[in-house]
Amino acid sequence: MAVHRQFYKEQGALMENVIRETFLRADSAKQAFYRLVTEEITDGFLIRKESGIGEGRVLHEETYFRESLRDAIKLHEKKIHEKTNKQSKRKRIYSIILDQNKFRRSELI
Repeated sequence: MAVHRQFYKEQGALMENVIRETFLRADSAKQAFYRLVTEEITDGFLIRKESGIGEGRVLHEETYFRESLRDAIKLHEKKIHEKTNKQSKRKRIYSIILDQNKFRRSELI
């Protein structure tokens, strides 16, 4: 997945700091994508969100900060649920293409 690898080069993210990463893709004419990366920093956790079209054309970026791992993972899961919920009234529903966790769910609770 070239788009995924390019993200780390552009953002300078260190793989050992990544707690969870998720890549979503919508079945749309412009191949919409949504990427979430939760990473540990010195004083907490960042949840980075990118969305865009095609093979990596980012149209929107946001970063959220959480002090605890539990809160960071909770936000990450909330964002995934919002985008993949088939009962949602959103016009675009995403499918999970990649979802990698550094920890098992039981370790996060």
